Amino acid sequence: MSDESEKNIDIFGVPEALLRRAPKYYKYVCKQTEAGSEYISSSELALALGLGAVQVRKDLALLSSVPGHSRVGFDAKLLKLDMERFLGYNNMNEAVLVGVGNMGAALLAHKGFVRCGLKIVAAFDVRKTIQGQIIDDKLVLPMSKMASLIDRLKIKLAIIAVPAPAAQSVCNKLVKAGIKGILNLSPTHIDVPNNVVLHDEDIAAALAILAQKVEDKKES
Repeated sequence: MSDESEKNIDIFGVPEALLRRAPKYYKYVCKQTEAGSEYISSSELALALGLGAVQVRKDLALLSSVPGHSRVGFDAKLLKLDMERFLGYNNMNEAVLVGVGNMGAALLAHKGFVRCGLKIVAAFDVRKTIQGQIIDDKLVLPMSKMASLIDRLKIKLAIIAVPAPAAQSVCNKLVKAGIKGILNLSPTHIDVPNNVVLHDEDIAAALAILAQKVEDKKES
């Protein structure tokens, strides 16, 4: 990975590239600790995740204060705890979801959020046919209830999973209600103020990139 990519710094002063790699490290460490591993080495992590050993050692120095031991590596349980603190997984964050189509409904039922310290507490949709439904113990509410609930519960995170034409309007309403971090799953880019953190996740584009990589691998 080039040094230039590491210069992209997020609002917390941490390289964005590291923030993208950290959950992968954490997932692997969790898997190994659950399997009974007591120690994990940087070279093991590098091999498992397809990264350079030097890069992994640099990342671990930022992710954790756990000292490495020669020939055995890092204490797996302590490393896991440090990664949870770094990622904020030890503090449960609450979020709202806007858009309960197929993708939105799947997100409401997804159990992986809790492992990452995230809980979707409410969902909103403009369609009267879905309002009032309960999906995985979460009530789907009309959009008219969104601002008051966000304010009352002091919610700071939101997921947008609405059709592209509605994404910017929904974003504007969320920001006005006090949301400070948005995961945008709609197939379009949206604009936010400087004091709001936005992450666009274009699933179609990600699949296209994956397909291209598969083709490249077949030709090599």
